[in-house]
Amino acid sequence: MRKITILMILIWLILLIHCSHKEQSYLEETILKEKTSFIDLQWCKEKGIDVSDYSQANLYLDDDSVNLYGYSLKQNTQKIVKTYDRDLNLKSEKEFNIGQGPGDLGPGAHLYPIANHIYVADNTQGRINIFDKKMNFIKFVKTPFSYKNTIFTPDGKYFIATQFMFDEARRILNHISIFSFPELEKNRIHTMGPCRMRDEKDMVLRGECPEFYYFLKNEKIYLINMKTYQIMTFDLSGKILKRVRVQVEKIPVPTEKRKVWLKGQTHPRLIDRSKFADFVQPASWMIPLGKGFVVIRRTGYGTSCEGLVDGDYFNYDLQLLGKVKFPCFHFIYTLLDGYFHRVFAYDNGYVYLLTQDLQETDEDINLEKWRVIE
Repeated sequence: MRKITILMILIWLILLIHCSHKEQSYLEETILKEKTSFIDLQWCKEKGIDVSDYSQANLYLDDDSVNLYGYSLKQNTQKIVKTYDRDLNLKSEKEFNIGQGPGDLGPGAHLYPIANHIYVADNTQGRINIFDKKMNFIKFVKTPFSYKNTIFTPDGKYFIATQFMFDEARRILNHISIFSFPELEKNRIHTMGPCRMRDEKDMVLRGECPEFYYFLKNEKIYLINMKTYQIMTFDLSGKILKRVRVQVEKIPVPTEKRKVWLKGQTHPRLIDRSKFADFVQPASWMIPLGKGFVVIRRTGYGTSCEGLVDGDYFNYDLQLLGKVKFPCFHFIYTLLDGYFHRVFAYDNGYVYLLTQDLQETDEDINLEKWRVIE
């Protein structure tokens, strides 16, 4: 009888500890009301240059340079990095072969300036290439997994990345994790989904799965679920710090615009096999500035814009302060399908962004420099 009593007490203690841990790990969501008043961010466009020789360009800043990285349209078998000074004057360029040799890159490679090195995460070849600041190859680190949306910490000791998976019901899951580097130990912090990408007729459902975006600031990870307009912060141990959700009106996807939007966001061969979800995902990119960050608002899925567009302005404690205007940029309303291009960057009062010149063809892309006063 004594043994049974001791065993029951042990079971009770285990359950108590487990429930206590669950209560500590759960963080109540704060509901925020949408703001209607505008905060006056002052914008001034200082320069723009034509970078139409790029395909799938990504934008990165380091200490004194602006780096543009993507496919060269002049030599479509190569990737190219062009380095500009902060006034957008070309300093240098470097071409990479698409291949498997030392210093070669695969089609899925993306560049990250970290401290005194350049890291190029190459998902297609399962490795992270390391170059010096002049883009001379040093070595690579093999990775046993595939990932997307990689963001390194400034010291290069950790990176945040997404892993795309299916559950037993063939629903999509996007696991967001923190990885140590170069040990590659994984700490999963959040999962987007599960959700279905196809309906019962095998039509691709655009906008059904929640789009997301994250950035690193002040040793915190900021993550947005664009479908629910929920924003969360985590520390680099993976602990969730805060969770807020903005109450917004649902915007239906109008039937007459669905084909137009699909044409702008879907490969031509897939248009007749794709359709939109019933409602627009109300939020889009989070854009970190100096004193706070902007969440670009969606009212539709049109892929082109000009002038200034609406956004919501938060401080870094996730307090919603009001609405603002922000310059439109390339891909601003595009559904990201779990992968996001880096088409803007902020530093010391300036925003650099990739945008379309709507007076020309859709392929004409400009790199612009804007001064912003918060």
